[in-house]
Amino acid sequence: MSIKIVKDPANPLGGYAKVIIGGLSVGAPASAHVRITRLEDDQYLSAAGWSTNDAKVGPFELSEENGAHTLILGPDVVGQMAPFQQIRVEVLEAGVDGTLKWPEDVATTQRTARRGTVHARKVGIGKVSPGRPAQPAPTPPGGGTPPPRPPEPPSPPVQPTPEPTTPPVPEPEPVPGPVNDPKPDDGQTEKPKSKVPLILGVLGLLLVLGGAGAYFGMSGDEPKTEETPVVEQEEKPAEATQSDTASGTCDPAGVQGAAADERWAMAQSCITEGNPQSALQLVEALVAEAYPEAQLQLGKWMDPNLDGDNPMGSKNANTAIRLYDSAKKAGLSEADPLSEALCKVLESATGLSEQVTHEKFCQGS
Repeated sequence: MSIKIVKDPANPLGGYAKVIIGGLSVGAPASAHVRITRLEDDQYLSAAGWSTNDAKVGPFELSEENGAHTLILGPDVVGQMAPFQQIRVEVLEAGVDGTLKWPEDVATTQRTARRGTVHARKVGIGKVSPGRPAQPAPTPPGGGTPPPRPPEPPSPPVQPTPEPTTPPVPEPEPVPGPVNDPKPDDGQTEKPKSKVPLILGVLGLLLVLGGAGAYFGMSGDEPKTEETPVVEQEEKPAEATQSDTASGTCDPAGVQGAAADERWAMAQSCITEGNPQSALQLVEALVAEAYPEAQLQLGKWMDPNLDGDNPMGSKNANTAIRLYDSAKKAGLSEADPLSEALCKVLESATGLSEQVTHEKFCQGS
């Protein structure tokens, strides 16, 4: 049996989702309750929202369509979801469950749908009440047709509001600048100084420089300048840094689009290097492709019997036993003892979900 969630074609604006169940027998129930578990924190969806207590929603009407069975989830359920959210969906009376991600193209809100209302196809609830009828016009005493209302007087024409006019701003007059009145020369004006002493000083300096040049030219001695020795520094090779010598091989992005075996080998490298979070995205993608080794690895992470942290969050026995069952059917014998040990845990559990899972995967196995 298979289960998946798609958009409801009857509600293209969103807020509703269709659950398609394949492989049900002809005698399937007419309605069923649904348990939805959020795997990131192991919480259950109830009418009041997410809760750590075991809860379920419904019942919902089961309809047969194109050889499969469908049910419709309304805004009270869809409004609690988020795109790509990892959930487990269990149709309890039909004995069907599956782990999947909430589709990105299924809108969780609708402009005309209110959060908390229940879809009209839910059994026994969600009745639609008709709107209030229009009140008829009052009938005058003695019967007859009520007189027509007098016509309303025409509204007076709206006079256009005149635009305020701004008076022109006068241009500023130019401010006259200060006038320099010529002062009469009263004989006290300072006379220019003579430049003769400055010229004589320059000539004397040239004579001194010329004599010094002639002396050095005749003697052949030139002033010597000390040359500063250049010390050559020996270049040392750069030491290798720790990042150059200790680079790992865990690189999930490097195998995007590669074959399944190559991606599984990269996931094993990440796990060996102690980086399960990087391996998780590879393992999830391989589980969606029904790769047996990845199903077994994800089952170990979810198995409450095994030590070690789960990169997805909390442990979940129901999910782990389902993954072990898929790995066993693919021929992985390593899943057999793990599945048997987990069946003993489910046998002693008191929850309805664990009892249904034990009956399906453990009895007669």
